[in-house]
Amino acid sequence: MKNALMKNALKIAAIGVGVVALVVGLVALGGLIVWALWNALVPPLVNGPSITFVQGVLINVALGVVGAVFGRR
Repeated sequence: MKNALMKNALKIAAIGVGVVALVVGLVALGGLIVWALWNALVPPLVNGPSITFVQGVLINVALGVVGAVFGRR
């Protein structure tokens, strides 16, 4: 009985780690897209600043939060 519970707990933990890794990967991919588009368009078009990858990720997260809050109306 104890071995069956341990196997189930390990399966659940593995699924949890997989879900977290998937979410982190998707956020990083979205940040990469924001970073690349920003640096390709903003500096040449309007003489704006370039941003780092981390700033791209933060912009992506901020836009997701704003979209989630105001998208429900």
